Amino acid sequence: MRIGCPETVAALITPVVEQLSRRYPDLVLHVVEVAAPTLDLPELRDRSLDLAMIRVAGSPSGHRYGDDLDVEVLLNDETRVVVGKDSSFARRRKVDLAELAGEHWILPPGNSLNSTVVMEAFRTRGLAAPKVSLVTYSMQLRARVVAAGRHVSVFPRSVLRLFAGEMSLKELPIDLPSMQWPIALVMLKNRMANPVVQLFINEVRATFKSLERTSSSRRVR
Repeated sequence: MRIGCPETVAALITPVVEQLSRRYPDLVLHVVEVAAPTLDLPELRDRSLDLAMIRVAGSPSGHRYGDDLDVEVLLNDETRVVVGKDSSFARRRKVDLAELAGEHWILPPGNSLNSTVVMEAFRTRGLAAPKVSLVTYSMQLRARVVAAGRHVSVFPRSVLRLFAGEMSLKELPIDLPSMQWPIALVMLKNRMANPVVQLFINEVRATFKSLERTSSSRRVR
């Protein structure tokens, strides 16, 4: 089967792939990059993909995607501020956003929700925009540079729940403006899911439900 998703969603299906590969060793999954955040998915309509898993800026109901797509929200995500585990900020229980104004930031391009959230947070506090040293969508590049200890960045909460330790990142206790940022599973309506696709969907639903419970429990203070 063929799945389309951006990099930060592809990372989240790691447990799904591991579970399915153990139970069905002959199963072959093809994961390809798709643009995000958008519900314009021609690859679904020309049937080169069986399904897509994407991030959407705002509620899916606010997007035009036609009557031929089924959109199921799997998880409502949020943006979190991170530093490397060896950063001086990582050892502190309290950090104010103003203290990060003079730090070197790594952000995705300015039209992304992550960048919008950060800039809005500084604007709301009456602070000058942070110094951005690197602009990239690449999650791996951001993680590696931040882990070196000098930079600050943002990651989806869901990714941090799974990989913060592996990436040597520390989430800082900073609340950013809340904006809707769901991860959605998208398929063509009236297209019968073959058994392999249905197995994948069932495993994805279970994994994301567990991830949402874990994230919610960690937000309780």
